[in-house]
Amino acid sequence: MIPHHLKNNTATIRAIGVDAHRIPFNSATWERQLGKTAVWQQFRSQIPTDSITRGDLFAMAREADAAERLQVLFVASMVWGYGEVGYGAWRSRAALEAPQLGEQLEMLA
Repeated sequence: MIPHHLKNNTATIRAIGVDAHRIPFNSATWERQLGKTAVWQQFRSQIPTDSITRGDLFAMAREADAAERLQVLFVASMVWGYGEVGYGAWRSRAALEAPQLGEQLEMLA
């Protein structure tokens, strides 16, 4: 649920250009940890470059209607959040391997 002060100021926030905020990431590091997973392959089909924007995340969030898409959104959020930090991919893989992840993501959606 979006707090009312954010919802009421969406136009102002978008005018600042937050959608274009671009974060670089090292795809080789992420490939080593997640490269063989369907979730990573789906992420890369949407984000083929070595950077991701807030706008990319917003677009994925609008499409995240199924458990599998929620996991792709989770990976995208981790990539955006960790950027080029090397341990982010390892931590994200560990989270993806947790049996309760899908259930927890669905509760948050």
